[in-house]
Amino acid sequence: MNSKLSKTLNEIRSLATLVLIIFLLKVTIVEAYIVPTGSMENTIMTGDFLIGSRFNYGMRTPDWIGVPYTDKGFNIPHIRFPGFKKPEQGDIIIFKYPRDPIYKYVKRCIAIPGDKIRIEDRIVFVNDTEYPLPDNGKFIHQKLPAEYNQRELFLPDRGNKDFFKTVQIPQKGDIFSINDSTNWRYLLPIVLSDGHRASLKSGEKIFSFTLIDPNDVFRRKGTQSIFSEYFPKGNYINPWSWSINESDFQFLHIDG
Repeated sequence: MNSKLSKTLNEIRSLATLVLIIFLLKVTIVEAYIVPTGSMENTIMTGDFLIGSRFNYGMRTPDWIGVPYTDKGFNIPHIRFPGFKKPEQGDIIIFKYPRDPIYKYVKRCIAIPGDKIRIEDRIVFVNDTEYPLPDNGKFIHQKLPAEYNQRELFLPDRGNKDFFKTVQIPQKGDIFSINDSTNWRYLLPIVLSDGHRASLKSGEKIFSFTLIDPNDVFRRKGTQSIFSEYFPKGNYINPWSWSINESDFQFLHIDG
């Protein structure tokens, strides 16, 4: 009897050790991903299985604890260690999608902090130099007219996916002047991405800003309940939401 119990305990310890090793590898060295969208076809296809390095740009301790592949959990403090390199133009990068962090997105880096980007008739220019379309790249949408502002884009006043006015990628050390002409739709996502909190306060009514987009969560969960789950009592709002006017930003408060 003791022999059987001892054997069972040894097997449990071996299994627990294996699970711990796999977990440590997953959070420190490599992680497996399934490509969720076809935005990089034909370079990477929807459903492709990828192994991504977690330490090239700087290993980071876990920032979230919860049920895997769900949004049931909570954020925890984390630290990032020095990396071996910085993201460069042309790198293919896996990252959390800010508007629905459960997703891991795979994108090609076409510019780095400080660069200027514009799009003219589907041609991308970085620092006034044409960025070549990948050899096996393809357009998947009908071309939009230059005068059309695509409202679902970040900074929709700049144009659309085929014609986009020049924007500069923020970089460390940039100074933003806060005044009556501040473009908060541009600045707020940067503030929120850096971990700060922002809200509109007028009297007793408070709208807190979040980067999570209920429309993106709806596409994943397929249920309208996400609007009450992520935006209870209508007290959360997106920086790019068209339900707020530019004049509403006079009630803006930045906390933390």
